[in-house]
Amino acid sequence: MKKSFLLLVILLAFNSIFAESLDVNRAKEFGYKFVKANFEQQRVIDDLQNNIILFASAGTGKTFTVANRVKNILNSIDNIKPEEILCLTFTVKACNEMKEDIIDYVGESGKLVEIRTIHSFLYQVVKTEEKKNPSHYSDVMICDDVDEETILRRIL
Repeated sequence: MKKSFLLLVILLAFNSIFAESLDVNRAKEFGYKFVKANFEQQRVIDDLQNNIILFASAGTGKTFTVANRVKNILNSIDNIKPEEILCLTFTVKACNEMKEDIIDYVGESGKLVEIRTIHSFLYQVVKTEEKKNPSHYSDVMICDDVDEETILRRIL
């Protein structure tokens, strides 16, 4: 599946590109449509040439920015389909919030935007490749913290 745009939202505990914080809860109370993007957010929203990796802490408006960028991409680029846009994030909570906000901004076509956690997306890639090349990817399993520790103890 070809993805024309990759929006990777990484939720980390530090500020990077957002100089001003967006009070997300207050913005949701009044509806994001009344909130203006700051300079850095607007740069991300307006950039239609590049894929992005967005680093910023909680409450800085990452979801707001990505939802507006998706809307801008769909409104500004001819022949782009929502299902050609891929948004990745770390947590299921952030993934669900992003889905809701993109649908709020874009409308029903927002449901077609591929919004996944990095882990579920990469698992899908491995499973797809496993079907193509079973000898390369036999016995794929997902490890939790206990599995990781057990494997490391065996190796060390």
